[in-house]
Amino acid sequence: MMRPKDKGGIGFKDMRLFNQALLAKQAWSLLQQPDNLCAQVLKAKYYPQGLLTDTVFSGNASPTWRGIEYGLELVKKGMIWRIVNGASVRAWRAPWIPRESFLKPITRQGRCRLRWVSDFLNPDGSWNEQLLDRWFLPIDVQEILKIRTSNRNEGDFIAWHHEKLGMFTNQNVDTDKGKQSIDEVKGFSKKGKSIEDRPHIKQKWNPPDEGDTKLNVDGAFSHDG
Repeated sequence: MMRPKDKGGIGFKDMRLFNQALLAKQAWSLLQQPDNLCAQVLKAKYYPQGLLTDTVFSGNASPTWRGIEYGLELVKKGMIWRIVNGASVRAWRAPWIPRESFLKPITRQGRCRLRWVSDFLNPDGSWNEQLLDRWFLPIDVQEILKIRTSNRNEGDFIAWHHEKLGMFTNQNVDTDKGKQSIDEVKGFSKKGKSIEDRPHIKQKWNPPDEGDTKLNVDGAFSHDG
């Protein structure tokens, strides 16, 4: 599978990282569809009291679940909470501030007892700038105020930060946007080197020179004489 395509392989650069990408899609499905039967069964067993992204798991899980945890490591590097009403997002621990890097607040929680992003919103859904200025550093406040919120009865949701549509797919993994965090774990960069460093010659058919005749011959052998 790691051989070049012209040598009969598929051309994968790193099977370990490719495997992690596939497992990450399983973890992504659990985050995007938390109400389906499979997600509910896994939640009841492995994280009944918390969120998938916040839970510290024990080391005695099944091989299947350990695989999902392995993929979750990749998802955490590029996921972000999109704020609607802020009721589902932990203000100090979750990645929810959209910027180039470090999506969690740079500010430390300190003595602040406000835990959820919704605690920093006014009843009409707008940001409470007085609270933000009191508890967050200016570098965080200026980015938070750019987030458009809503007072409608809609929930916050998880998105892939490095993709406009917010979806985690193999196609957007190779894009330059968000390359720093993705390349650490994916190894799918189109600039990556092949597993075989030796140069290889691609055999191509060339037509015969003018005036020459090219004859293809096929043969068969029989033990009967």
